[in-house]
Amino acid sequence: MPEAIQYKMLCDNPTEYMDRVCDNHEPMVIVRGNSRPVILMSLEDYKKIMDELQRLKQQSMTAGMMQSFQQTAK
Repeated sequence: MPEAIQYKMLCDNPTEYMDRVCDNHEPMVIVRGNSRPVILMSLEDYKKIMDELQRLKQQSMTAGMMQSFQQTAK
């Protein structure tokens, strides 16, 4: 589970927490009192996750197309 901090802590020293997230490549949960929590993560890590998600979607679509093709060919 990612480290969790209070929103006020982030506001008091944003650079420290943003640098930590970027340097350690680990997201951080920002707890906001009665509001829903959010995640702070580096842009680099976000892009990697999105690229991997896109690759997995393409694999899934390719597998589905191959299965449809095989059923049609029978």
